[in-house]
Order: sequence, then C-alpha cells, then structure tokens
Amino acid sequence: MKLLVILIILFVATGFSSSLSSSSSSSSSSKYIYSETYQSTDTTCTNSVVSSEFALDGSCQYGALSRCINGNQAVEISYYSEMDCTGQSIDKVSIPVNSCTDGFPGKLYCVDEVNIPTSNALLTILSETCDWKETLESIQIRTMNTCFELNNQMYYFTCNATNFVQEVYPSGSSCSGSPVSQTSLFIQQCNDVMTGNNITNICI
Repeated sequence: MKLLVILIILFVATGFSSSLSSSSSSSSSSKYIYSETYQSTDTTCTNSVVSSEFALDGSCQYGALSRCINGNQAVEISYYSEMDCTGQSIDKVSIPVNSCTDGFPGKLYCVDEVNIPTSNALLTILSETCDWKETLESIQIRTMNTCFELNNQMYYFTCNATNFVQEVYPSGSSCSGSPVSQTSLFIQQCNDVMTGNNITNICI
C-alpha cells in the first residue's frame, strides 16, 4: 500500500522524443527515479504501461523520500510521519530496479533523462517556479484516448487546452456506449499548491 503512493500518480504514452537532462554533475547516481504503473490485472508487468512518473532522485513526495542506491540497481523509499520528510524515518523499503512489484503492478528505474511524450498525454509538472524546465521536481504522465482497467472499472481519459475529462465504464467493457460517470476538470496553468511549489498542466 505504501508503494502505491509512489506509483499511482500517473499515465504514459508510447513514442517518446523530447527529453530533459538534469544539471547535476554527480556521476555516481542517476538524476531521476522513473516509475511505471500497469493495469491492476497485469501482475507480471508485461503488457502496456498505463501510467508513469519522473521524479528527482532524493525528492520527497507525501512523506515518502525515494533515492537510487547500490549503483542505481535499487530504489530505497523511506517513509516519514511528516509530509515534508523531516524527522525520523518510520519505515524503509528497498526495491530492485526493473522488477514487478506486488499489489499494485509497477516497476521503478534510475535514469539520467526525462523523456516526454509528443501526443496523447496530459503532463502534470511540479516545479519550484513556473519556469519548470529549469526547476523541475517531477512530471506525471497520464495516457489519453486509451481504455484501461483500474480497480475493477474501465477508464477513458481525454484532454484539450482547457479541460481534462475522465469517463468511467463497467469492468470488462471496451469503454463504449454511455459511461457510468463523467468528470470534467479545468486544466490550471502554473498555480501554487500547498507545498509552496508550482504545478503546471499541459495537454499534448
């Protein structure tokens, strides 16, 4: 369940072309932790990725601090009672890279670059300033225009320059016909969040 906090914030498109590199000069560790999430029924992580995220190595997210260890062969996640990862760690796990995790199927990697999809995705970017390419902390990538299963329901996402739409369908359907529910959210651009950082959404 704790790993779910790290893996669930995402969604990936195929065909990457644009990339960003970290300005860090460290050669002993990768610059980013890349996570992939698969459909809940894909317990071997062998089918299409439905979500992904790039986060700075050593960054804190919701009380969980992740960093690459053992020559980038594993990711260590330390959990804290404080959301900003201060104080004493209350628990710690080490997960080998490129291994399918139990419970909520997903994989973790240590990488040097952020690869950004060119289409069919909604990017949610957390950064220190609105100039996110210079102060990037994490990028969450949600796949658009694809039907996938999550928690015994089928989901279909779409977006445009102003709105993100989530449609929910019965389990086992192909996301056709009338959805069980539909939610439309306004896509905000570079607004402050409670962490004091900035969040930017881009539909591509």
